[in-house]
Amino acid sequence: DLKLARAAEELAERLHDRYMAKVGNVTIDEVQATFHRAGEAYELAASAVAPERGADALWRSIQCFLAAKDNGLAQKNLLEHVKIEKNELRLAEAYFVLGDLYRAQKESTAARDAFIKCIEIPDTPFVSRARYFLALDEFDKKAYDKALIILKQNLQDDSPTFDRTAY
Repeated sequence: DLKLARAAEELAERLHDRYMAKVGNVTIDEVQATFHRAGEAYELAASAVAPERGADALWRSIQCFLAAKDNGLAQKNLLEHVKIEKNELRLAEAYFVLGDLYRAQKESTAARDAFIKCIEIPDTPFVSRARYFLALDEFDKKAYDKALIILKQNLQDDSPTFDRTAY
């Protein structure tokens, strides 16, 4: 149930705060395990409702699994989430996070596909970030001209969501 999931996430956040403040003898393993349990609770809550209503709970499960450093479950839920999310900003973020997870796994084709999906949703802060990673991928392939073209797109971006100082 959603209330249980929220309570588990709040507990995980409190433990994380205590860990960061070095209060008590909270370990990072304990924090991650608690976030993992919260992720499982959100995942269960998402599966108990119609998909269009479960998007928020599934998104929270992804965030909890990422905090738990369980990228595999986060990635699995992201693949489901992008099928049901209607909010374009969150969908762009989901594709960006998915691309970043694939990039970390050295799965460049899957990362590229996710970043391209992210870019297809205009006017989000994730477009320039996705382009940046696509440019890095081209640079790694020694396709410097392609990388430069992609980076120039970021410089020419006049979207209000673009953070020029970051990229």
